[in-house]
Amino acid sequence: MSQAHPRDERDPAQSGKRTDHAQKCTHSGNYPIFPNEIMAEIFMHALQSRSDRRPRVDQFPLLPLLVCKHWRAIALANHRLWTTLDLFAEELLKLFPARRIGNFADAWFQWAGILPVALAFFGPDDLDNDLDSSDLRDIIEPVAARLHSLTLEIGITHLDRENLAFPLLEKLEVRDLWGWQENQTERRWNTSFRYCGTAPRLREAILQMPANALLFIHPSATLTKFIGEYMTANDCLTFLRASPSLVECSTTLDLTDPLHDHLMVTMHHLKTLRLTRSPPSRSYDVEHAAVANMLELLDAPALEHLEIGNVPDLERFDTEMATFFSRVSASLRHLSFSSTAPLTEIYPYSYGVQWFTQLAQLTHVEFTSPTEDFLTPFFAKLKESRDFLAELKSLRIFQYEYILKDAFVHALRSRTTEGTGRQVALEAFQVVWSADGERHAHRIDLAELASLERRRMRLHIGSKSMDCLIRHIARMKSIPKLP
Repeated sequence: MSQAHPRDERDPAQSGKRTDHAQKCTHSGNYPIFPNEIMAEIFMHALQSRSDRRPRVDQFPLLPLLVCKHWRAIALANHRLWTTLDLFAEELLKLFPARRIGNFADAWFQWAGILPVALAFFGPDDLDNDLDSSDLRDIIEPVAARLHSLTLEIGITHLDRENLAFPLLEKLEVRDLWGWQENQTERRWNTSFRYCGTAPRLREAILQMPANALLFIHPSATLTKFIGEYMTANDCLTFLRASPSLVECSTTLDLTDPLHDHLMVTMHHLKTLRLTRSPPSRSYDVEHAAVANMLELLDAPALEHLEIGNVPDLERFDTEMATFFSRVSASLRHLSFSSTAPLTEIYPYSYGVQWFTQLAQLTHVEFTSPTEDFLTPFFAKLKESRDFLAELKSLRIFQYEYILKDAFVHALRSRTTEGTGRQVALEAFQVVWSADGERHAHRIDLAELASLERRRMRLHIGSKSMDCLIRHIARMKSIPKLP
């Protein structure tokens, strides 16, 4: 039996009003338990936690509009709910003509009030669809002045060649859907135009398409992150010189053109640099030492993370790299090399060891496709000298094709703290064999590796099953001698 409200005995009228109000709430389905501000935050949390960003009527933020007038009013009054819109052309073109997609986007963002908005447009996969550049412009142009983020996943032919102004734009992401379906060279843009004619606040640009970034955006002092593709070494240096505030830069390089730029570039804020050669499936008659020559002209005193990937067999690589490493030796912490040719051909072991003696502050090192001739002197130096890579904490080897020698394991043991008096220990070691090298995965001394696990070195050897076996042996009271 429910307890009466304290005021019910003194004022029966109040009790009747509460009863009538409860009945109205029951019949209308409206339960004003939470204030509108809390309901608005619940809507925002539901929107941010969902994985599918498509604007479907059975999901947030459209779902509250269909529940009741009260929820609809709360949702429409919460402008933050409507600041993000992802448009999927394949679905929208089934509902109405392409020319009306812009009206839908404009109406959506009107509910966002005056807040900056983010738009993502994912174009159709069909080359023969009825969406053209003017339709895309009709979608973007009405809200261009309010956009702080723009994502386009489309065919490049859908882009309008006229400049657009984005005064609030901070992030631009463009992916070409059809870039791999046609000849890349023929699809390049040689027209001198910029899609973002004015974007003074642009901080992050991701351009995954066969187009020169210099012809697409205007690099500025505000840009801090850039990811591009198919830039020549000359264009990359020009881009870096025009973007002095860059903190992170990643790009694939076209090595068909020799380096003509011979002016030094100083990047005081650059911390991460990733340079990868264009896919090796592309055939080049002549390949130039563009990566090494470009790095020789780069001064990045704050560089912490360097990845050089997929590089060909370059001439004079040793001299240029030694010059560059001497400039970044005090700051570089993470170094990664990968190659289409055996590492011994590109990085002769004598030069390789010499480079690493300059990089005393390295904590993470990664090699891809190294040979025994390259790793043998590297591990020997690792064991002989405590000053060689004294700060090293993680060593990873990918696409390995050879046996993991006992000498390598002994060198790893010398880098643990137990019994060596070392203050900095090698904490992690990983080996991933290539398809041809899998036959060597079981020709390793599990007992020796288990002893490393006991010394608190995290090992990842080949596969998860191998890792589990090594950890099981390490937990034994005494490590058995295995055949």
